[in-house]
Amino acid sequence: MTQAQSSEEKAQLKVQWTRLAIDQALASQWEEAVTTNRNILNIFPNDAEAYNRLGKAFSELGRYSEARQAYNQTLKYSPNNTIAKKNLDRLSLLQEEPVTTHAGIERIDPRLFIEETGKTGMQRPSSPWSRDSSG
Repeated sequence: MTQAQSSEEKAQLKVQWTRLAIDQALASQWEEAVTTNRNILNIFPNDAEAYNRLGKAFSELGRYSEARQAYNQTLKYSPNNTIAKKNLDRLSLLQEEPVTTHAGIERIDPRLFIEETGKTGMQRPSSPWSRDSSG
């Protein structure tokens, strides 16, 4: 009976952590996603989906060698996983370096911007066709 409860608790924990890992990825919280997926893998070491999410998080952090390792683990447990295969192909073109945008500027976390209610406004741009022609 204790083992059954333990298995059920593990399954519930996996569902909760999986949801958390996905939410973290959607919010671009990549360091947190790494930690959450590693927690899943500590209890479920054969979880190909967790390795796939871990690979994505490492890729977003510019930690490409760790991303490759995670995707290779995905393929170990799910040999036909096309997502892992495509990501490994993409990573083979990249070198280990900080993530940058096209202009060479480092990506900025949108949470760093300060927002203050009531300080922003919108204005329609004037059009040459809508100007008053009488003046």
